[in-house]
Amino acid sequence: RLQKVKVRKCKDKIQALQLEMEDVEADLDENAVRECAEFELLRRMELQRADKKAEEHWRGRVRREICKWAVPDVRRNVIRRTRYDLE
Repeated sequence: RLQKVKVRKCKDKIQALQLEMEDVEADLDENAVRECAEFELLRRMELQRADKKAEEHWRGRVRREICKWAVPDVRRNVIRRTRYDLE
C-alpha cells in the first residue's frame, strides 16, 4: 500500500511538471510571436524611412533643376537698383 502512495505522489509530480512544461512552451510561443511582430515593425519602419529618404532626394533634385532652369528674377534687380539709388 505504501508503494501505491509513492507511485501516486510521483504521478502527481509528473503531472504538475508536465503542466508547467506546457505553460513554459506556451510562453515561448508567445514570445516568438512577439519577436516576429517586432521584426515586422522594424522592417516596415526601415521601408518607410527609405521611402521618405528617396522622396526627399527626388524633391531636392527637382528643386535644383527648377533653380537651374529658372528665369532670372527681374524684379529683384529692379529693387537692388532702387536701393543703390537711395544710398
